[in-house]
Amino acid sequence: MRQPLLCCSFATVMLLSGLALGVQKPSGKPAGNPSSKPADKPAPAKGKEKAPPPQLRPFKGKLSEARTHAKERNAGLLIHIILEGEADNDKYRDTLLKDPELLAASEEAVVVISNNGTHPRASIEVEVDGKKQKQDVCSVYPMFESCTQHAQHFNDLFLEYRDEGGDLRCPQTILIGPDGKEALRIATGHAPEVSEVLAGFDQLRAGFGPGLTEEQWVSIVKLCADARQAQLAQNWPAAARAWDKVFALSPKSEYAKEAKAGREACEKGLRERFSALQAKLVPGSAAAAYRELQSFEKDCAGLAIAAEIRARVAKAEAQKDIKEELALVRLEIEAEALLEQAQTCSDAGNAKDLEKTLKKLFAKRLANTAAARKALSLWPEHAPKDGG
Repeated sequence: MRQPLLCCSFATVMLLSGLALGVQKPSGKPAGNPSSKPADKPAPAKGKEKAPPPQLRPFKGKLSEARTHAKERNAGLLIHIILEGEADNDKYRDTLLKDPELLAASEEAVVVISNNGTHPRASIEVEVDGKKQKQDVCSVYPMFESCTQHAQHFNDLFLEYRDEGGDLRCPQTILIGPDGKEALRIATGHAPEVSEVLAGFDQLRAGFGPGLTEEQWVSIVKLCADARQAQLAQNWPAAARAWDKVFALSPKSEYAKEAKAGREACEKGLRERFSALQAKLVPGSAAAAYRELQSFEKDCAGLAIAAEIRARVAKAEAQKDIKEELALVRLEIEAEALLEQAQTCSDAGNAKDLEKTLKKLFAKRLANTAAARKALSLWPEHAPKDGG
């Protein structure tokens, strides 16, 4: 049956009233060999239970919002168009929408389910903030709270994907890339093989990298914000680590492009900071530079430049013109660490370990350090005996 080209307002009324004019039910048999069955999958190893498949979480906003969100997530937009009350469409709903492999792949996509039916309500048990509670849903598409949600896109999709004769063949599967271009469209009027849809996801991954899940998208948006803020504050190590995480999450997206540019700026900033500190490794400023380099190395933990900083610190310790200056500052650093440890013991009420720590700090080698003098003022009862 073909739908004559009517005005959009009339089409909307007719479509959403359930008459579904111009929607083709499948006729005949699908191309290929429908009787062929996929090979049996190997049984899971004993003792290893399969993790439950992820839940199908369809997008519940407008179609235009779904397209925008797919671009934001560098993800595919997977559209399922399902006609109400027809055998092949019911099979599509009961097989494809529940297939574990497709459910897993769908986590990397923004999913739109469009069905023009109206169904009774049902009550299910859901968990919200760790507490179980009852929730009313559509009895046929329980991932929706109401039939209005799964019917809202049907008219728009009819107008966009009808054929030249004005008919919309159902069921239909459409996969659109983050660039808005169609990567896959299966409109045979029969339920496709899951492998066909998964092949579309493979094509998208090859071109755009893995699509971000909803949780990954939330994470990457925060990472980008943190990276920009750290970069603005010239906190190059923090910014570099954040950009590296962004790139690891989404290596082929617009986020990756920003991360690459940001990372280059960070590398320049790190190098300039390193050069400035190295220039201070001269008599008179070497002690302060040495401390700053050690702190800089800690800040750069996990970054490639950290090994270079460590090597430069070691080289400085053997540098003749500043060797004595650095020897003194190393004693101060050692004493400060013991003072911090002593304070921790004192706060914890650990008298025995406090005494052991202070004995090290008050030893002749560290006795003239500022940290030892401060410790003596804090715990005078532990002052070494004369000649001790």
